[in-house]
Amino acid sequence: MSRLPAYRAACALIALAACTQGADASLDSARLTTTATSADSSKVPAAPLESVAVHDSTSAAAAATVQIRPTSGAPAGTVVTERGVGPVRVGMTIAQASSALHGALTAPPVADTSSCGYATLRGALAGVRLMTAAGRVVRVDVDHGTTRTDAGARIGDAERRVESLYAGRVKSGPSKYGNGHSLVVTPAAAADSGYRIVFETDGRVVTKYRAGRRPEVEYVEGCG
Repeated sequence: MSRLPAYRAACALIALAACTQGADASLDSARLTTTATSADSSKVPAAPLESVAVHDSTSAAAAATVQIRPTSGAPAGTVVTERGVGPVRVGMTIAQASSALHGALTAPPVADTSSCGYATLRGALAGVRLMTAAGRVVRVDVDHGTTRTDAGARIGDAERRVESLYAGRVKSGPSKYGNGHSLVVTPAAAADSGYRIVFETDGRVVTKYRAGRRPEVEYVEGCG
């Protein structure tokens, strides 16, 4: 009986040693796992940065600018008024108009610059021509394409739409040639009284139009 306490004490010491070894082993295993994870983390590719580039406001603005700029000619969205088209104004010399359009102007032959002639625009404004007289721009002719006036009128619009866009300022009369009509728009501003926009129709829709100073804008035959 006297040996029982000593035996129990020996068992307790053995159990404590086993627990300590188990704890050390667990700790070593955790350390190994942590070390391995740290070492492998260098092999994991970094998160892609594409979202940053896509949503960057500066990049988006630059991309929008590139998309809306034509390769040549007047800026996209250029419109026709009584006094010209885009940066070109009636009264400019051919050289001034060419400069305003960054060179996207095919001028009439040199021999014709002193008389009536036509300069054509390349690129952004297909279908637009500039009538010149005595070396200066006197009117804008739009024979085809999608170029609009500042009020929004364009080739293909119904006569009623033109009359609505220029309410109270349209005088309609028969076309000199054909069965259509000439819709003559008088400017709203008194300072522009020497200018007009004239829409030619086939009796239903606009087939072409012109804008500029009088009397040149009234010449149905153009340079004749």
